[in-house]
Amino acid sequence: MAGMAGMEQQTIQAEPGAPIEIESLCPRCENNGTTRLLMMEIPHFREIVLMAFECPHCGERNSEVQFAGLIGEKGRKYHLRVEPGDLRAINRQVVKSDHATLSVPELEFEIEPGTQKAQLTTVEGILSAAAKNLQQHQEERRKEYPEVAAKIDAFCEKLESCARAEMGFTLEVSDPSGNSYVESYEQDVAKDDRLTMTYFERTKEMSRKMGLKVEEEEPEIKPDDRTTVRTRGELSARAPPLRGATRTRLPS
Repeated sequence: MAGMAGMEQQTIQAEPGAPIEIESLCPRCENNGTTRLLMMEIPHFREIVLMAFECPHCGERNSEVQFAGLIGEKGRKYHLRVEPGDLRAINRQVVKSDHATLSVPELEFEIEPGTQKAQLTTVEGILSAAAKNLQQHQEERRKEYPEVAAKIDAFCEKLESCARAEMGFTLEVSDPSGNSYVESYEQDVAKDDRLTMTYFERTKEMSRKMGLKVEEEEPEIKPDDRTTVRTRGELSARAPPLRGATRTRLPS
C-alpha cells in the first residue's frame, strides 16, 4: 500500500472501537501523512483490516483491504445475476482480494488478478471505478487514435449502464485464496435466488502464484523403465530393467 513504506511506528490514536492512526511517509511528496487502520467484521464472512492513507500536504489518498495473512482452505467463486432496475443488487457489498478474477461475461470484460489492490466496495463501485480507469488518457487518444477512443467511450457507457442497473448482467468473482466475498441478503446464501457461491480446489499453479509452498510429486516409477547410455557416437546400449529412468552422458 502506498504510504506504508517507511511507516513510523508511532500510534496517534487507539481508542476502543476507533481506527488506529499511524504516521506514514507519503510516496508522492515524502512528507508525513496518516494511515488509518480499522478492524471490520463482515457478516457471514470474516474479519478484515481496512487501511486508508491520506497526506495533508499533497492530497495523496489511497486505501486497501488486508486479511492478516490468512488464506482459505479452498477457493471461492461467486455468480451474481443483476436484473434491469435491481438497484438493491448493485448495492451489494463486495470484498475483492488481489488474487481474484472479476468478470462480466455479457461485456467480455475481465479484471485480472494482481492488477488492483484488495478493496471493499459495492457492485456499482467496482463497475464505476472500472469505467473511470478506462477513461484515463482519453483526451490524448481522441487526438491520436479517434477510432480506439470511440470504442472505449462506447464500452464505458455499457459499464456505467450496468453500474446503474439500466441493463441486466452477470458478475462473476473467482478467487483461489478464498478471500473474496459478495454480499447475500439471505442468512443462507443457498436461499438467495440471485447469488450462488461455490468452493473449488486450488491448482498447484494457483498456489504458486499466491506464493504458497507447493509439494512436488515424486515421478511415477514404472517396472519396465530402462536405462539408456549414450556414447560420443550414435551407439546406444540398453541395460536391464531398473526402478528408475536415468540418462548418462559420457565425457567427450
